[in-house]
Amino acid sequence: MKKLISLLIVGILLSMIIFFESRVSMPAAIFTINGQIVPTVQGSYCWDGVLQSVCSDAPTPEIVWKEKEIEAVYVHPGDRVKLTFTRTPFENSINVANWSNDQENTAVLDGNYLVLPEKRGVYIYVVSAKWERGSSAFTFMVEVEGRDEAKNFT
Repeated sequence: MKKLISLLIVGILLSMIIFFESRVSMPAAIFTINGQIVPTVQGSYCWDGVLQSVCSDAPTPEIVWKEKEIEAVYVHPGDRVKLTFTRTPFENSINVANWSNDQENTAVLDGNYLVLPEKRGVYIYVVSAKWERGSSAFTFMVEVEGRDEAKNFT
């Protein structure tokens, strides 16, 4: 009888640990342009779970995109990217950088929107944010085309 009670207690404890570990998983990014989801790639992150803490460094955004072979999303000049996450990050913790030729340039946020450039070209963005249990970065790429040329996300 004591073995059965011990096994039951261990089972309950393991179930609770698994339950709580799943509730502290890293947030995901949900970035949209005109209601359409923009594909993102997980960048560097550090996250504290119940059982373990994990940190992972990612290569520069340009290398990440080359390795994953993900193409740019075609957008109009001045389109706005809505930046949301499956969990709300700390206030004022969202940062956006534009990567070009392995150099990081600051991008400007308007609330939880990123206003894309008016100038044609390919732009790689890294969005980072902080939460109580850690921080994470997400990368995406857009190609700004002329108003009449953008094929998707119109």
